[in-house]
Amino acid sequence: MPLDLARVPRMALTSYLRVLRLPLDVVQSVTHRGRNGGAGNGDGKADEWGPALAFDAFEASVKGLAGSVLGDEELRRQASVQSARVNQLRRAATLDAEAERRRQEADQELSQRREQAEREASEARQRAEAEEQRLERERAQAKRKVRTQAVQKERKAKEAAAAEQERIDARERKAEADRLRAEKEALEERKEAVEATGAARDLKAAAEATKARRRSSR
Repeated sequence: MPLDLARVPRMALTSYLRVLRLPLDVVQSVTHRGRNGGAGNGDGKADEWGPALAFDAFEASVKGLAGSVLGDEELRRQASVQSARVNQLRRAATLDAEAERRRQEADQELSQRREQAEREASEARQRAEAEEQRLERERAQAKRKVRTQAVQKERKAKEAAAAEQERIDARERKAEADRLRAEKEALEERKEAVEATGAARDLKAAAEATKARRRSSR
């Protein structure tokens, strides 16, 4: 098989780049970030790792420059493919970062809305409690007012009853006094009549009888 002289510098360059990439591969292996495998976080985006992308971009530029200098179409093709891949991954990383930023903003906004809703709910509960306390005070005040009015009415009723009883007693005392005065006058008239007719003895007996009735009625 004839030797393809163009492959010699290409292979040398590829080997050189592999040597340069070796420390990065070691770090990727330790951190579970494979070049074409999934990252340690399991999201399948290991190739978007910053250092790996930076080296891939460097490698593409070196291959492109070497391909142009050496006239190696394969190197230029590899450089073009690798550069396009890096650009695509960088755009994907940018979109992912933007999506993550928007997600964080949405989470923050949601958290703020939740906090605001909780504050509003707490304020509503406080207002409801304050209103309930106010109504309870009003109910207690109304009960005290009713009790006070009832006590006042009862006292007034007792005072009115006592006054009415006093008026009845006064009328009874006046009636008794009038009756006694009438009896006295009647006795005096009878006495005068007895004296006038000479029946002094009968009048005296009547007076004694009147005195006896007075004593018995007291």
